[in-house]
Amino acid sequence: MPKVSRSAIKKTEEVAKSLKARPARGNGGKTKDGKSTQAVLSPPTPQMIVVKLSEKFKAQRNQIAAKQMKKYMRDQFAFFGLMSQIRREASKEVLSSCSQLNQTQLHQLLKLLWKEPEREYQMFGLDCSSKYKKVLCGHSADDSLKSLMVVKDLITTKSWWDTVDMLASNVVGELVAAHRTSLTKIMDEWVQDENLWLRRTAILHQLNYKKKTNQELLFKYCLMCADDEDFFIRKAIGWALRNYFRINAAAVKTFVKSNKDKLSPLSQKEALKHA
Repeated sequence: MPKVSRSAIKKTEEVAKSLKARPARGNGGKTKDGKSTQAVLSPPTPQMIVVKLSEKFKAQRNQIAAKQMKKYMRDQFAFFGLMSQIRREASKEVLSSCSQLNQTQLHQLLKLLWKEPEREYQMFGLDCSSKYKKVLCGHSADDSLKSLMVVKDLITTKSWWDTVDMLASNVVGELVAAHRTSLTKIMDEWVQDENLWLRRTAILHQLNYKKKTNQELLFKYCLMCADDEDFFIRKAIGWALRNYFRINAAAVKTFVKSNKDKLSPLSQKEALKHA
């Protein structure tokens, strides 16, 4: 019998191993027990999402627009200089990957986004929280409360109307609507809070409620903050009333007329803008 070299034996063994690992043709890449031979990709972590988002945003950076945006926002925030359409297109794939996050992971992602200096990260956070608000609501009042406390941190961090107003109407409003009996109590606390953005949020949280608006609560909050001298609070009162004017014009007219001595001229003007 002819001798076989060690190198030939080794090569034969390697070929045998590769054939054994290779899926049979015609079985769709599956083993005999029906399991896929392809590696199962792990869902993205919040940290991975932020890294990927950063790559997308940096690739589209516009220094000239960034300076203009920063100036418009009173030099409070840094920007990549991405217009809304460009930002949403650049982050479309990343936003879609967020569907794999559970509530806790979504909370973590939002917190990470608010730590980033460029405002586009927070804008992405608004898109994400709005798109996956059902995940934030969870399955119980406790779940919604946990999310509400996370959103509270977002409202009171890097606060300005561009983030606060969207969180108030699109996220806080949804969380409270899911469990109005228990979570309206939180709004009762916020409307009296020393932080003006929490007060503004409480006033505006019913913006998308339409016919489901609690009129008594709306008018109550407006009167509770009527003597507030802050522009953003007075504007919020007028905006909330003007929005409800579309649903019940008579009620808003009567309310404003009956409280002319309490509501600021700005609030009254905004409330009756379409009267």
